[in-house]
Amino acid sequence: AHGVPALVTDSTPWSELNDVGGGGCVPWEWYADALKAATAESRETLRAQGARARSWILSRYSWEATARTLADFYGSLRR
Repeated sequence: AHGVPALVTDSTPWSELNDVGGGGCVPWEWYADALKAATAESRETLRAQGARARSWILSRYSWEATARTLADFYGSLRR
């Protein structure tokens, strides 16, 4: 959410980073190579990835998005 690209392992729930171009989600075995590749990117590329990561994380995990998810869930329990 700070506007920097993220590099995580596939043991986390953020595999969508690959789809949105906000960094990468890779198997642990590939992490060192992925980190080398990421740190070799230009500042412009990293800024663009960071902006996409921020947009994605805020759309999915902001307080508002989380509250909507919980409200929908609790609403479904009443039906």
